[in-house]
Amino acid sequence: MRPTVADRLRAGGSRVIGRDDEIRLAREFLRADGTASALHVHGPGGVGKTCFLREVERVAYEADRPTVWLDCADLDGGQDGLLDALGTDDPTTLRDTLPTGSVVFIDRFEVVRTLEPWFWSDVVPSLPTDTRVIIASRHRPREIDVRLRVAGVVDVLPLRNLDRMAAADLLHSRGVPGFVDVEPIVTSTYGHPLALVIAADAYVSALHDGDGTPTPPDADPSGTIPELTLPTGDAADVHLDPAGQLLRAFVDDVEDPLHRHALNAAAHARRVDRSLLRRVLQVDSVTADDVLQWLRDRPYAELHPDGLALHDIVRDALDFDLRWRDPEAYRSLHAALRKAIGSRFQHGDDVMRQRAATDLVYLSRPHPAARLAMDFSSLGHSSMRPVRPDEHDAVLAMVTAVEGPARAAGRRAWLAAQPGSHFAIDDDEGTLIGCAALIRLDLASESERQADPVTAAAWSTIKALRPPEPGERVLYEIAVSADRSHQGTVIDVMSIESLKEWSTPGLGWVVTATTRIDEWSTVLAFVGMSEIATQPLADGRTASIWARDFGRSPFAVWSAEMAIRETDESGAVGPFAAPIAWSRSDFDTHVRQALRDLDTPHSLVSNPLTHSSLVPRETADPDRPAALREAIIDAVAVVEDDPATERAARAVDRTFVRRAPTHEAAAEVLGMPFSTYRRHLTKGIDRVIEVLWGWEIHGDRQVTRARVE
Repeated sequence: MRPTVADRLRAGGSRVIGRDDEIRLAREFLRADGTASALHVHGPGGVGKTCFLREVERVAYEADRPTVWLDCADLDGGQDGLLDALGTDDPTTLRDTLPTGSVVFIDRFEVVRTLEPWFWSDVVPSLPTDTRVIIASRHRPREIDVRLRVAGVVDVLPLRNLDRMAAADLLHSRGVPGFVDVEPIVTSTYGHPLALVIAADAYVSALHDGDGTPTPPDADPSGTIPELTLPTGDAADVHLDPAGQLLRAFVDDVEDPLHRHALNAAAHARRVDRSLLRRVLQVDSVTADDVLQWLRDRPYAELHPDGLALHDIVRDALDFDLRWRDPEAYRSLHAALRKAIGSRFQHGDDVMRQRAATDLVYLSRPHPAARLAMDFSSLGHSSMRPVRPDEHDAVLAMVTAVEGPARAAGRRAWLAAQPGSHFAIDDDEGTLIGCAALIRLDLASESERQADPVTAAAWSTIKALRPPEPGERVLYEIAVSADRSHQGTVIDVMSIESLKEWSTPGLGWVVTATTRIDEWSTVLAFVGMSEIATQPLADGRTASIWARDFGRSPFAVWSAEMAIRETDESGAVGPFAAPIAWSRSDFDTHVRQALRDLDTPHSLVSNPLTHSSLVPRETADPDRPAALREAIIDAVAVVEDDPATERAARAVDRTFVRRAPTHEAAAEVLGMPFSTYRRHLTKGIDRVIEVLWGWEIHGDRQVTRARVE
């Protein structure tokens, strides 16, 4: 027989990269003495199932075995169409119609998935024993006839993403030059073959100039492929981005907007379950169950004990696409998920709060600063536990290596003072990869705080800014990783614990410090902390001290700000737009000046208290002086409502609110001797300042009677 072009193609060398183990299993499957007659290959779209089948076809050709190829996307008419492609109209006659020793390849079996029960019960048992059938599908096999399972007739082979070395080989085989560092694209694609091919083709296309000459990247002589991201500007208009192309490979079976919305929710959240889908999709429990089952049937769905997730590359493609296509819908979805998960975090038991905290941390993933600092893949796998006494030396060695001996000396002092406040961070194999501390500065003695120069400086600074009140918790947080490769995981774990601590009632200041500010400043600013001090250390390093005052701006306010920040496309970081943290002495000075300027609104414009908590944040700038004046008059009313300070409030009223021409005239109107008036005025001003300070710190502004005007 004369050879054909197809024969020549089959005879060519292997073009499948990174599938040596799978090809070996396929060769064993094709052996004449093998017990299995069917090999079911499954994996998500773009993982290389068709290429794998073509390679096995080449193996069969080398063994002189005849082959039959079926693409289910091309079949007509259910069972009849499949049988017609096999050259028969009755499964029982396959022994007569299939060539001896033939290998049947059935690609895209998911297209005819409804035929699966019939295929396993009627077609496979009718195959000649010398025939092999290899099926490729996006779905795991289901409803395989129990007789076939018991007899070992069916083998199942999942195709997964390529390992890092094979992924790099694939990129280079697609024309990416050897001088290019491919690690970023290998990481961002998770080794998914189609994503790698798309990225390589896009890179090679951009690498060639007008005359087709390869040109190394100008910006980086070593060459680096950027991570998989959506284009911006003019490039976005054509939507020829990798994420868009991947979506066409993965998501071609979405039934309606509800299911697409569910897919987007599953892509954006760490895990979804029925309850979460019901709240986010705003459907009843029956519909949520149906949608969850539909998600479970997706070939790119992964089931976990705490819910359903999508394959990483599908998750990224969907999330990038929605953010590019409809930013408003993206932000709305983010807000809905955060609200639903936040409710679990607020009202759940300890187990639910732990899971919800993990899910909330995951929702920060869209922000560039979070992706730079955190791992996210370790969420739910690493844990924090109390440090054992025999691990103290290991903790101190870790701190010494990362933060320096001076910080380690401070840590040693706190290990002795509050041994129960120190924790070890283990990976999923139980290996110590980091350590943390949640130290209560408010419970420490002055000598204990002074034993560590960092906490001494931190305590001194927060006392000047806003002294902690009796019973208020002041938390000093520390986290250190064993090496930089584990830093993202350590931040993941510490972020979860911080959420639980920060949401506890009675929290005031949260303080942290680091000598590696270049590495930590971005993530600290991202979570709304501010640098409040620096402290030179004995080893020549400098500790940067950061803090946030939850006493003035509680967890609910912080959480609302984070919900907005997490989807901020500008990637902004820094302190939230919160009121200024005044020291008490500065606050007193500004109140006294405001009292003097109370009847001249244009003078109040420059008073810093117009940007304090006394003025609602939503107040427009032109209205801020009037709002400050109103707050002061409210405070005078509160003081007057107390019989013990009523006369003092009247002195303030006639001096500043309903101002008399002179102090002497005010005393006369009040019917007081001038010396008595002065004493009451001093007492009244001090009491008004106390009331305003309480509102500034706690925000519990209440007026129980009509204001004096």
